[in-house]
Amino acid sequence: MNLVWIPVMVRNYIELYDDYFVFYYGFSKERFEIKDILKLEKSKNPMASSANSLDRIHMTTKDKDFYISLKDNDDFIKNILLKKNVYQ
Repeated sequence: MNLVWIPVMVRNYIELYDDYFVFYYGFSKERFEIKDILKLEKSKNPMASSANSLDRIHMTTKDKDFYISLKDNDDFIKNILLKKNVYQ
């Protein structure tokens, strides 16, 4: 197995705060404002990205279009939508 893939298998999580979340994936770390999310939907597109699972979330923000896969995608979507409604 290629050693490059070990960090993305081990470090793939999100820290969710009141008005933003931080996405950790391998060696990268990105912060996203919840108010900047334009689209959030479930996806199973195998050609979409290097997300670790076919059970994915497709997210579009003001600056970026990307896919993530988490242990509980439904809970993440629910929490983001709740926070988005509170802060709009």
